[in-house]
Amino acid sequence: MSQLPKAPWSEVSMDFAELPNSEYLLIITDDYSRYPVVETVKSTSGNTVIPRVDKVFSEFGIPDVVKTDNGPPFKSREFSSFAQTLGFKHRNITPRWRRANDEVERFVRTIKKVVKTATVEHKNWKQEMHRFLRNFRATPHTTTKIPPATALFGWALKTKLPELKKTLQDPAVEGNDRKAKSRMKRYADSKTYVQPSTIQEGDTVFVKRDDSKRKRDTPYRPDSYVVVQKKGSMVTPRNNNATITRNSSCFKKAPSDNGDDEEASDGEDAGQQ
Repeated sequence: MSQLPKAPWSEVSMDFAELPNSEYLLIITDDYSRYPVVETVKSTSGNTVIPRVDKVFSEFGIPDVVKTDNGPPFKSREFSSFAQTLGFKHRNITPRWRRANDEVERFVRTIKKVVKTATVEHKNWKQEMHRFLRNFRATPHTTTKIPPATALFGWALKTKLPELKKTLQDPAVEGNDRKAKSRMKRYADSKTYVQPSTIQEGDTVFVKRDDSKRKRDTPYRPDSYVVVQKKGSMVTPRNNNATITRNSSCFKKAPSDNGDDEEASDGEDAGQQ
């Protein structure tokens, strides 16, 4: 009995399912999670198969070990060179001993039944296969008792199957995300000059134009507003035509009676729009 790999996607198995239309399904299963990846190929030649395997490895990562039978593409010099280039170990299973690659062999038989049933029922076999894959990846595996997608990625796939939703979040991911956002906030704050808002209810203000202003336009609209409400950094002014609500950094106070202008714009939360 083969041992369970130490980590997801560290060991994978490959095989083919031949279709009635002379196409093939290249099937790659993760030996840890049992997560299957299926690619449609026109032939089993190395020139056709290797680029598809390379595509899968670019999406999921390069495994440590790849197990295959002695089929045409896998015993070729090209596949050996491909394995050496990417740095994975290619392990040939014992000929005529299916137990050595039982998981992928079993999945080949299952996926062929799905395609055959869809064909007999005059359904789109690719859509039926995709539906089956979604459900298979999201359903607890009979051996591991964990959905393959959850075992591989750490989170549950959303499907139309009934499910009890759980939040599966790696504490390290959460912590690193929080640290990165904190660094970005500090950087943004260092690039702006954040000043306390001086705007008060009853002040006359001008409104900053949006980003779509033309080059010859002034930064602020010519019509003035009177502030009727202020809640924290949110300011609500009104004129005869409209009432608007913006961050305080979108306004500047109108010149005071003595003719002195206020700052070009109110500084609170600048750059946070």
